[in-house]
Amino acid sequence: MLKYYVMVGAFFCVASWLPSAKANQDLCPKGYMLGAFKLACLRFSNDELGWNDAVMACRATHDSLLVLDTIKDIVGFRTLRAQFYEWRKVPVWLGGKNYDGIWRWGSGSKIGMPILLSNYKRGRPRFQLDKNHPKLVCLQQLGFPDLTWAEDYCSTKKRYMCERPISKY
Repeated sequence: MLKYYVMVGAFFCVASWLPSAKANQDLCPKGYMLGAFKLACLRFSNDELGWNDAVMACRATHDSLLVLDTIKDIVGFRTLRAQFYEWRKVPVWLGGKNYDGIWRWGSGSKIGMPILLSNYKRGRPRFQLDKNHPKLVCLQQLGFPDLTWAEDYCSTKKRYMCERPISKY
């Protein structure tokens, strides 16, 4: 069962949705799971790659690195990861990258500061960009118990999450 925690003022509300195994099979290809929070099929990698290689690995299957551009998506993905033991322990690459001091998703759209900072680990972002290497900093979601965002060098090997719209299957 998926539980979504929605913050209303200082209170959290919990809503649950239980996708049937049949719905997951009908909506997503084998090896993917339904990410009901954004109506996408998600695939958690078994390998660890640098960010650029993770982008290419997702593209090879007509997917993209996961984009979490709403509070609903952020909370939904955190909740989903917390429920799967093998997923929650390790940091994973998300589809965000810092280009010359501006955070962008892989599609090129700018990551709004309210979204970026809403899930950032306290005390971050901490890397100062090197003007000679402006594309070295990429966005990850840390492992449990934090499940918050942090930056890391794009060359660092991590697991990653690919997504594809349900309509592509």
